[in-house]
Amino acid sequence: MTKGKSNPNRNSGSHMTKPRNNSGSSSPHKNGDKNSLLVDEQNYKDTLKAYYRYMLQLPPQRQWMTHKFGLRIRDMFDQKKDIKVLSIGGGAGDVDIDFLNEIVKCGKERCGEDGYSVLYTVVEPNNANVEAFRKSVSERPEFRKVQFKWHTSVFEKFCEDFKQREYESNKFDFVHFVRVFYHFDSANAFDRTYNHLLARNGIMCGMGENENAFWPKMMYFLAKHKIDHDGFTGSGPVSQNYFLPGWLQLARDKNWKYESYIHGYDFDITPMFDPSSRDGNYLIDFAFHQKNARKNTKKIIIEDFFNMLNERKFEKIITKDGKQTKKIIFPCELGAIMITRE
Repeated sequence: MTKGKSNPNRNSGSHMTKPRNNSGSSSPHKNGDKNSLLVDEQNYKDTLKAYYRYMLQLPPQRQWMTHKFGLRIRDMFDQKKDIKVLSIGGGAGDVDIDFLNEIVKCGKERCGEDGYSVLYTVVEPNNANVEAFRKSVSERPEFRKVQFKWHTSVFEKFCEDFKQREYESNKFDFVHFVRVFYHFDSANAFDRTYNHLLARNGIMCGMGENENAFWPKMMYFLAKHKIDHDGFTGSGPVSQNYFLPGWLQLARDKNWKYESYIHGYDFDITPMFDPSSRDGNYLIDFAFHQKNARKNTKKIIIEDFFNMLNERKFEKIITKDGKQTKKIIFPCELGAIMITRE
């Protein structure tokens, strides 16, 4: 699903990218822990690395940051010189680095090299990821105008602690959730953020998939075959709350001011069609969140999985260094929403 190349030991904000407990709970596979993708850590990292190579979601995320998010941050810096940002579940910070680069660029443009400051608060439950994120930003002099605060915590715990200092002056100008709503309910998170964490005229953002992307289709496929998935724990096995349509409906129901964004991108599923391809098998493992899924899953289910792929796939000719290669593509759509507290 988050999201230069990502370090396979890190979470780039992508869908289901590491063992997590943001919601404080997890859902084991019905066929036993021995088949869970999370049992073998090195295998999991190798699988995740393959997923990043073929699920090409980072370029559209960066386009959104430049053409949508960047415009709103410039507006903020026109109104104030010091802004507060809250990152929820950003893993080791790969996607956060893209946010930070855009924030720093906009701050310099609007306020000058030293005329702005950013308080960047990170909420992430995995201690190893927090330390990796901390180390990464400490080595970047371009972030010298950014002060970081670190909370090794789940979102719910952070919200409970924030109640003790819930004053308008402490609230955040921008809050982002990038591909984390598989682990906790987006409706509750948005509502809590809007009413308790977000400053007046502040923006909260959700980024993930639109309804026709791979993971929404996979969600229904897994439910049809009664297969549990470690990723779909936040709102049950099937829910629009994981994706843009659910976020849009919530904003309409709440009468919130919002702006949405959809951008197509490719999921290169070519290796899946080669049973001997290691990367292809890794991609299938990631889709099912089961180790050796092609072998350990019933044949009829694997056949139905490929039926789902075949219904949506198209072929694409890629030319590189004068050579043409045929790729099999599952079309995806990034979905993002920015909601403004009035």
